[in-house]
Amino acid sequence: MATVLIVDDDEALLGLVAATLAVAGIDSRTATSGAEALDSVSTTLPDCVILDIRMPGPSGLDLCATWRADRRTAGIPVVILTARGQLGDRASGFDCGADDYVVKPFDPQDLSRRVQALLSPVRQQRWHREHSLPAAQAAPEPVLVLGGGPVPCET
Repeated sequence: MATVLIVDDDEALLGLVAATLAVAGIDSRTATSGAEALDSVSTTLPDCVILDIRMPGPSGLDLCATWRADRRTAGIPVVILTARGQLGDRASGFDCGADDYVVKPFDPQDLSRRVQALLSPVRQQRWHREHSLPAAQAAPEPVLVLGGGPVPCET
């Protein structure tokens, strides 16, 4: 079963989103600050993160950029859920690596559908395949064997 980390300093919102995801069969964990979110992700990788921008500690944009820069967390889908809805805010969200951007107030069912789309089996299989092997093993160099010895091939 998929697990989503919900990060927001509004505990009522955390409860609403967690309950909505539970109806869709999605487990969730919560964090109320950027520091708590960093700790949570370093302990156990979630399958997706729903992330507010403004909260205590590192901002949601900082967290997203940090996770995108780390090979271990780069492929985790991130949905920004925020009251900041200006075009520049949205651009900043996508520039830091967010997969989706939802503005508050929001429809909880719509958010759930967006998360389900990001958690689709095809997308998750691709992520696990890309992150299950070290880069050197993921795409081995082609080798041509001539006269009993390997000859490196240029691709």
